[in-house]
Amino acid sequence: MAKQTLSAFGNSSSDFLKMFTVAEGKVGKTTYLAASCLGALPHQTKGGLVDKPENLHIIGFDEAFVDGLLKFLRDTCKKSAAYLNLSVHDLTDVTRKSYMSGGWDYSVYNAVMAEAQSIKAEVAKGGVHAVIISSLTTLSQAIKAGLSGAPEPGKKGSGMDQAKWDGMGHQLNTLRNSIQADTHHVLWEGHIMKGSGKDEDAKDTHGIQGSAGKTWVGNVDQVVRLRREAVKYPGTNVDKVFMDTRPTLDFMSGGRGFNESLAPREYDLVEMAEKLGKKVGGFKE
Repeated sequence: MAKQTLSAFGNSSSDFLKMFTVAEGKVGKTTYLAASCLGALPHQTKGGLVDKPENLHIIGFDEAFVDGLLKFLRDTCKKSAAYLNLSVHDLTDVTRKSYMSGGWDYSVYNAVMAEAQSIKAEVAKGGVHAVIISSLTTLSQAIKAGLSGAPEPGKKGSGMDQAKWDGMGHQLNTLRNSIQADTHHVLWEGHIMKGSGKDEDAKDTHGIQGSAGKTWVGNVDQVVRLRREAVKYPGTNVDKVFMDTRPTLDFMSGGRGFNESLAPREYDLVEMAEKLGKKVGGFKE
């Protein structure tokens, strides 16, 4: 029976994060999120979000999406080889090829669905898993490129029509609903695209075009902006980065429960998850 009282229903929120994280370039989104999930940052005392490194999965579309991560974990954070056993799913090649398609190409979508299914098989074995998407902005642009087709000399326009825009939204929404299962943490990365032109009212965006971009923040549970401070943790070479839980960007809201549960600046992803009542694996050596 679907009908219940509120007291019997309680809280419908998932036990896992479904977080959209945005930042400008050079903030080190993937490095910060991966290290946070592993509990590798100097200030993290409660371990990782996952219960073992093998249960952290990074699906990458951005060029060189994990460049520097190995060195950061091993040399900067002084962590053992065990912390390097995370799972990396490299989809940069299929992303590249989408820009040379003839149109109506679903290669990127199919590749992501295949990786999502392989991760679900690992999740089914047990443990506390987390998936990082690096990044949603590049994923959405690659899906658009595959649908529109490569530019043709002398042909005006982007190659997109209403049917293709609808197809792009359908692909992104299907991927979101497939990846955001209530069995594991999901951390979507997004690039902040600076407003351009002479218009003083030009707005920054997350670069996700079409209907899916307009509704994306309403279909995740947490929305944060990463900000890097110009200081390091004492005795280390690790820059302080915090999650701004009160972003003022027009396209973002704070997410349900943020104002009640979280500080404006959250430095530890694991502590933030605990405050929100989410599952924590606690990996540490």
